[in-house]
Amino acid sequence: MNIVLKTIIKSGDEDEVEERENKQEYNLLCDWIKQQLGDKVAKVQISKRLSSSPCVLVSGKFGWSANMERLVIDSLALHAILSQAVDRSLDKSS
Repeated sequence: MNIVLKTIIKSGDEDEVEERENKQEYNLLCDWIKQQLGDKVAKVQISKRLSSSPCVLVSGKFGWSANMERLVIDSLALHAILSQAVDRSLDKSS
């Protein structure tokens, strides 16, 4: 998971210098959040794309989405239930 933090920036045209300054200003905060969360997140970064939320959790580029993770866990649970049912039916027939 990645965490993306919202920067408080004035609306309008912003050049690369201001963007770099914002990233440097919030670099210590990003490092602190990453240190606190450790291996639970891959990266903490600043973004301009957030408008109403201070931060967002994002799936990694090659990681599973939340929905895919749910589907896999559900299918594993279903597989475990079915294998237990088969084992019980085999025990009864013996």
